[in-house]
Amino acid sequence: MKHNLRIILILVGFFFIAQMIGLGILTQYIDIKTTSETGKTTLIQENYDISGMMPPPIEQESLSFIGIIIAVAIGTGLVLLIVKFRKRRLWKFWFFASIILTLIMAFSPFVIKILRFFWNIPDNLAVNYAFLITIAIATLLAYFKAFKQNPYVHNFTELFIYGGLASLLVPILNIISSVILLVIISAYDMYAVWHSKHMIKMAEFQTQSKVFAGLMFSYKKEDKIALEADGPKAPKPPKTIKTTAKANMKKKQNKIVETNETPRNAILGGGDIAFPLLFSGAIMKFTGNLVLPIIISIFAAISLFGIYYFGKKNRYYPAMPFLTLGCFVGFAVGWLII
Repeated sequence: MKHNLRIILILVGFFFIAQMIGLGILTQYIDIKTTSETGKTTLIQENYDISGMMPPPIEQESLSFIGIIIAVAIGTGLVLLIVKFRKRRLWKFWFFASIILTLIMAFSPFVIKILRFFWNIPDNLAVNYAFLITIAIATLLAYFKAFKQNPYVHNFTELFIYGGLASLLVPILNIISSVILLVIISAYDMYAVWHSKHMIKMAEFQTQSKVFAGLMFSYKKEDKIALEADGPKAPKPPKTIKTTAKANMKKKQNKIVETNETPRNAILGGGDIAFPLLFSGAIMKFTGNLVLPIIISIFAAISLFGIYYFGKKNRYYPAMPFLTLGCFVGFAVGWLII
């Protein structure tokens, strides 16, 4: 196992919860029922108006994967430049800004609902107040995540970030483009981890900077090392105070068991959370079925568990090929059941 079973279950559990929260966020931005009936994406415009951000304009949803791939390539290139020149401060500010934007998209639909429930105010004021409250919450969380490296805030916000991102990308995807996107990203992930290894460099840089785009759990594993007895006796050296002290230390070591606490990081990259959510979100959008994307997420979580359970320690694995396989199997199983 790459990590102990408890850590693996926590990591996989957070992955699955992030998928469920992401699907819930998407239902606040896309009219699932109308979209599935008409075959045309129908947005809930009011919730986009709070942040002022909209999905990028696109004419053919079947080709939308091209723009996403280009954006991923540009983003990866910029991160590699930051890694090469060790610009950790620049990385933190970029990370800080992106967290604010995605959290605003994730929180704002729910903030305005809470405002309207407790406070009967005109719609225009509700939108303004919702935006101000949301940006305050998002900025505070992003600050503790990017600059204070609070592990609880870090992993808590990871549950919502990808739903916010999906609210901008799922509207431009359909089932065909989401399938192609998963296949291309999986091939790229294998190349980046096993061949060029630049994905490993980015992960190590982010971990060293303590600002990681994805789930990260630090823990200490107690390795009990029983020291064996000495081998064949060597000729006795002249008795001196120094050699006698060494001999006494060896005798003590033969009788005790040492405990070595080794700090380790269990990580899962943000892309490994985001792309399965984009696929299940596109499925939910066009089928109008909430059970099918949940089944897809369950099978993706099972495949993720397999990576960590059967993987070897201190080795990097491209998660996306396995997650993609899990998504496709989950889709097939769900389609047959439903």
